[in-house]
Amino acid sequence: MLLTVSLFNKGSFLGSLINKCRPLAPPANISLRGPPSVAASTKVTIEEKVGLPIRPKKPLTPYFRFMKELRPKIVASNPKMSLVDIVRQVSKKWESADPSLKQRLQEEYKKEQQEYVEKRTKYESKITDEQRNQIKELKQEKVEAKERRMMRRRIKDLGRPKKPASAFIRFIAKERIRTPQTAQQTFREWHQAATQRWSVLSPAEKEIYMQESRKDFETYRKEIAQWEEKMIRLGHIDVVRQTNLIDPPEIKPKKR
Repeated sequence: MLLTVSLFNKGSFLGSLINKCRPLAPPANISLRGPPSVAASTKVTIEEKVGLPIRPKKPLTPYFRFMKELRPKIVASNPKMSLVDIVRQVSKKWESADPSLKQRLQEEYKKEQQEYVEKRTKYESKITDEQRNQIKELKQEKVEAKERRMMRRRIKDLGRPKKPASAFIRFIAKERIRTPQTAQQTFREWHQAATQRWSVLSPAEKEIYMQESRKDFETYRKEIAQWEEKMIRLGHIDVVRQTNLIDPPEIKPKKR
């Protein structure tokens, strides 16, 4: 069992093969029978964000050229085969592949690698210092965003109690039932109308929602304290809050 886990670890050799193989499969938002979605076709690279063309791509190594040629044939003969099994089969066939085929793939790689170096050198020479700094900042932002996503996922996996809804969110949830969005409305228009209805509620009417929020928030305070105590005992100090909880804001009466 331990051997199986280590083989498919993301940092392992086989894991890297699987990751490199993944882009060949259609993304979730792309139909196998239709054109790519707008979101997929309009993805902007970091270089494009600073006004540069797309960076030249490194050529595929001989092995991944072999995989690119062979994988469609394997999938066509066995559409239900898992990605892991496809990688295994490609690896076995590569080991017994004809030397002349490997030589051809190696020559193609060397030729494209030389072209890539020339394109990359020319590309780099056109980047200004300002653009380099912008690219560096955007890459750092991307790394930090990924770390935040991973932390949110980790906190969720560790079972952190969910923060209760505010008074306004509770009102909006009930409005979706009482006065649902019509076919002629966009969600933005419906939300603006619901927000307007909230703004004209009397303090007494808003207090009903505030009481519900306070009650659930008190329960949440106890649950989060117990959870954080447990996390400290288990050594997950990084998921414990650094600041105290902030109570839900009180509704201030309007001045007359």
